[in-house]
Amino acid sequence: MTYVELARLSAMAEPSPDQPSRPAPSAGGTLASRPLVHLLVYARNRRLTGSLELRAEDGRSGTIALWRGKIRDARTQPPAAYFGSVAYELGHIDTATLDATLLEISKTKRLHGEILVERGALTPALRDQILTEQMCRKIHQLFSFPPDATFAFYEERPSAEEPAFTLDPIRPAWLGLRSSPPTESVREVLGRFEKSPLRLSNEGPVSRAGLDADELALCDALTWKPMTVAQLRATTRMPSARVDLLLYLLVITKCAEPAPATTSSPAVPAAAAVPAVSPANAISVPKPPASQPSMPAARTSSIPSMAAAKRTSESGEIRVSMSFKVPSAPAIRASSGSSPRVVAQLAPVFSPADLGAVGIAHRASTIASEDPFTVLGIPEGANEEMARAAYFRLSKHWHPDRLPVDLAPFRIEVEKVFEHMTRAHRTLTDPDLRRDYLEGGKDGASRASGAAAARPRAEVLRDIDQALAKREFHAAEAASRQLASADSDDCEAQALIAWSSALAGEASEETLRAALPLLDKAVNGDRQCERALYYRGMVHKRLGGTAAAFRDFARVVSLNPKHVDAQREVRIFEMRARKGSGEHALDALLSKVKKK
Repeated sequence: MTYVELARLSAMAEPSPDQPSRPAPSAGGTLASRPLVHLLVYARNRRLTGSLELRAEDGRSGTIALWRGKIRDARTQPPAAYFGSVAYELGHIDTATLDATLLEISKTKRLHGEILVERGALTPALRDQILTEQMCRKIHQLFSFPPDATFAFYEERPSAEEPAFTLDPIRPAWLGLRSSPPTESVREVLGRFEKSPLRLSNEGPVSRAGLDADELALCDALTWKPMTVAQLRATTRMPSARVDLLLYLLVITKCAEPAPATTSSPAVPAAAAVPAVSPANAISVPKPPASQPSMPAARTSSIPSMAAAKRTSESGEIRVSMSFKVPSAPAIRASSGSSPRVVAQLAPVFSPADLGAVGIAHRASTIASEDPFTVLGIPEGANEEMARAAYFRLSKHWHPDRLPVDLAPFRIEVEKVFEHMTRAHRTLTDPDLRRDYLEGGKDGASRASGAAAARPRAEVLRDIDQALAKREFHAAEAASRQLASADSDDCEAQALIAWSSALAGEASEETLRAALPLLDKAVNGDRQCERALYYRGMVHKRLGGTAAAFRDFARVVSLNPKHVDAQREVRIFEMRARKGSGEHALDALLSKVKKK
């Protein structure tokens, strides 16, 4: 720590009295009325830009700078979590490097991370990881403020240029929530859902919260079956207080919501345990009752590769070697002192990797003759919630973009299977289509399929846009695939499928790269498709393809000068192309596009 760093942080945290008076804050209060985790989640959901300032009576203070709902900077008083200290504690630099770079900072006043990258001590990716840890530690300190601490939010206009570093507030919010839980708020929120089964409706924020294995397993259990708070506490080995905090986070982030009560839904077991994976990467699945319909993918008597992989133990359990870590169907155990009693059980899911080439071909050739319940592997007459949960579970394994590289030649067959799964999900969860199917049997299924195809395209697109805005990516993708199944040449639908599967640009790098070929296909099929061009530009931007992204954004603006988002992206690139921005290579590209 140097005097220069301390002075700089102190000056940033405490404005000079010579500065003009600030406008009144757009929101304010105490942390007792609005816990910090609520403030961060609200800012994230509303994509707010501005400064959230906290002050405690003991003299501590802090400021969180937000840009479109993401944290771009955090400052605390007294200062904490210096970049060099975090890098040293994590073992990325040694003492000599730390001392030498601190000396250079005192002379040049440059950012510590930039100096370490320039010296080759850190890579840019490693620098960003350290920045993430540094930001989490600063936010963690702010969570220790007492309930009577005050907050004030000063809203600002978002800058056109995206900051060099931003962090989703979900991860630091979860870390702070675990260390300093707002007990009263947790009790109040969970009290509203004490007897209401909860289901996981959006897994996007969960994937960025930094949950451990037990926490992720509990979330996976919620995708399998809606459960009450008491049932979830009995589901896991985690302490009840930690389960409550996780549910609290899921509720306030709108990842979990109450499942509608129905009389046709089978009773939920008193306690459902998420099974652990054995060292041999195998799971035990109890044999289903003879009266229960088995999932089509599990009928493997005619598939040599699956028959060889399935073994029956002396206890009567079927042991299947799985290629994925998290089992798709949780095993059921009773709480201590009670006998296990399975009321209803979904059939196990076998992924394309489990079935192999022969199994995939067999599945694709037989799925067209199956009814929607059989396609999803659920009992006939199962309610909408069970159909939705089954589809959500199947999509994790049968989504074409998740196909292993060695099975890429069978992508067409996997797409066919997934298309039928999506159609079955649509039929059983849409009230009108479900009624037509149940009342008319096969004729009803035909009418349901026709009703889906005859639905106004503009209405479907509006629903897709609303689902994307709500971050309901599975619903958006399902509706997009309905459009694509009605017209295989619908390039806009293909672009929407790719954008939904990429979580609107927030997916992992591997998923983003997998979405590019489908976007390329959509653009090549219709050079005037604004959606395909804009989405492809955003994916290129996320992957660091500056020139390719700029070309797509510029093309969108030329097609539609009123496309606000594309205009903003073009302005950002123009600003970066100016001298001194470090991206002079864009000058030639910018001039070339303007000449056109």
